Amino acid sequence: MCLASITMQAQQRKVLFEQFTSSTCSPCASMNTWLTPLLQNNAEKVVVVKYQMNWPGSGDPYYTAEGGTRRGYYGVNAVPAPFTNGVSTNSQSAIQNAINNGYAKPTEATITGTFKVTGNTIAINGSVTPLISGDGYKIHVIANEKTTTKNKGGNGETAFHHVMMKMFPDGNGTDVTLTEGTTIPINFTFDMSTTNVEEMYDLEVAVFVQNTSTKTILNAAYLEDITPPAPENVKANQNEIGKPDVTIAWEPPVRANVEGYNIYRDNVKINTSLLTGNSYKDIAPEYGKTFTYSVSAMIDGEEGYWKQDTVLIKVTVPVPTNVKVEQIEGLKVRVSWDKHETDYPVKYYIYRNALIQNSGNPTSDTTFENTLLVFDKEYCFQVVPIVNEIKGKQSDKACITVTEVPILETSKGALFSIFPNPVSGTLNINAREPITDCQIFNIQGQIIYSSKSNIKEITIGSWDSGIYIISITTEKGSAEKRFIKK
Repeated sequence: MCLASITMQAQQRKVLFEQFTSSTCSPCASMNTWLTPLLQNNAEKVVVVKYQMNWPGSGDPYYTAEGGTRRGYYGVNAVPAPFTNGVSTNSQSAIQNAINNGYAKPTEATITGTFKVTGNTIAINGSVTPLISGDGYKIHVIANEKTTTKNKGGNGETAFHHVMMKMFPDGNGTDVTLTEGTTIPINFTFDMSTTNVEEMYDLEVAVFVQNTSTKTILNAAYLEDITPPAPENVKANQNEIGKPDVTIAWEPPVRANVEGYNIYRDNVKINTSLLTGNSYKDIAPEYGKTFTYSVSAMIDGEEGYWKQDTVLIKVTVPVPTNVKVEQIEGLKVRVSWDKHETDYPVKYYIYRNALIQNSGNPTSDTTFENTLLVFDKEYCFQVVPIVNEIKGKQSDKACITVTEVPILETSKGALFSIFPNPVSGTLNINAREPITDCQIFNIQGQIIYSSKSNIKEITIGSWDSGIYIISITTEKGSAEKRFIKK
């Protein structure tokens, strides 16, 4: 009889590398010119997590409070701030030496597990088996995005790697008491659409065990991604401008036995049964809006990663015509325009001297009232139509210069009142003394009406809307008052 002797091999220790950084930090960009290739050359030895900070200036848009908690734990007050196995290491040689030394030490904890992504939800299942016993330890579980590009911040970097997106359960990790050989389970499920993640298929999950007081790292590891692969080259295209027909096309995942595909529009599945082809036609529910289409593959009974593309449902937006502006009271003016009949829900932005007047609140009306800043200055208005996200061309300009109209009454006592009648378009004039002269002129000084008799009522129905001045003379003197014909 021959007996076989089997020795259980301890897991190879990996070194945890953490960096506090920011896309608005110029020294961070300088450091990464040599740090990125260093980490790539040591990819089999390290587990990397980068926390984007909210300084300098406005900081990195991917900063999170969980990263802030981690910053507080290390006492970081400037970036870049790299740590290797919990120890500050600020030079290329210091980082490489720390990686070599940490990798050579025997592990003090075994970390295993997997994660799977379904839609926008990540499910993490793993375990930590300590090889030592003691109190005062934490298990940290972190979902990173391997590469991000949408958090560019002006320091010259265009891509960022191993960016922390979510810490489980939060930035403080999980407090544990270690008992040698006793496994501690890891289970988390989370909707990653609430984070800054750009591509769900670009995630990695890092796990490490740390002594809270000494900051010593017992071990670190990446969990295995068991999510089925996604379709490739997903494209969504509007078939014809002005029509909501969209064609979504894709290629099969590499080296996978695909059973069928699912299509999602803005995260809602739109196919009722599995698709077997490599394209799908949809009718978008709205014009002038950007829709996101995602495609997933079913492989061995499990749904894989989503790959997505966006499409803006374009329309030809009619330009407003016959734009007019008129003074209606003091510095207040009314802009009006004609609306072309369309099948689309058109709204309008109003610009005055190239500055938008109703930002974030487009109007569906075809009139807009606006109060100017000063008298005797020209103001030009333009109307811009919008169908949801699609802006049309600006209308022609309509300009106006408003003049302050004085209200004058003499001290001689030539007092009178006027009563416009908006229905019949008449003016009733009441004066204390008989009128010997009456004139009405518009704001440009043009005489509209003149009479040398005692006028009591004047028909004005044919006059344009605007501001007018009525001037009368009596035996006791003369006076002027203004009125508005609306």
